[in-house]
Amino acid sequence: MDEFYGGYNYLTDCDGTTISAAENVKDVNEDDVLIIDGMTKRFRLPGWRVAWIVGPKEFIKAIGSCGSYLDGGTNVPFQEAAIPMLEPDRVLKEMKALQTHFKSKRDYVLDRLTKIGFAIKHVPDSTFYIWLDLSDMPAEINDGLNFFQKCLEEHVIVVPGIFFDLNPAKRRDLFDSPCHHFVRLSYGPKMEQLKMGLDAIERIVKRSTSMEYT
Repeated sequence: MDEFYGGYNYLTDCDGTTISAAENVKDVNEDDVLIIDGMTKRFRLPGWRVAWIVGPKEFIKAIGSCGSYLDGGTNVPFQEAAIPMLEPDRVLKEMKALQTHFKSKRDYVLDRLTKIGFAIKHVPDSTFYIWLDLSDMPAEINDGLNFFQKCLEEHVIVVPGIFFDLNPAKRRDLFDSPCHHFVRLSYGPKMEQLKMGLDAIERIVKRSTSMEYT
């Protein structure tokens, strides 16, 4: 289980509650569950490369053996620096601050997108991404690839939905993908950058709308 986003929880009034599969593990050595987490997302420290795996001893031993041959593991100073950051009271304070901060950015972005004209059908209750539906937009920008291109011209990055489509055998044509009319938009950047990006998206929509009715 990838739990790097476990702290981004907006369902409990930003009280610091995190979500973990560990709640359902009865015996860590008997249940075949591996939980992967780290400092990258919740603590915003990707450069530290500090992470951990919780699971049955036999799995951890095998993973540790592989890791020692591959890269030797995370450097010791960063491991030692991470220990006090994982003290329970400190983690709770960090998660409260994290949830409050990102929920406010989420709400701002959703409000702007609604005013621009997007139909928000699902409000994200975790992470810092919005699965944005383009199907109600003008034809010129109502699919992920064309919307991505228009955003790129404005120096804004979104990710076309088809990049997340699970289609390993290529059974579906690219444009038949259920993700074709979506993009993934991140509200992870600073508020100033979000405002600039949304201003650019608003310009794109206004131009496309005016062209559609001329």
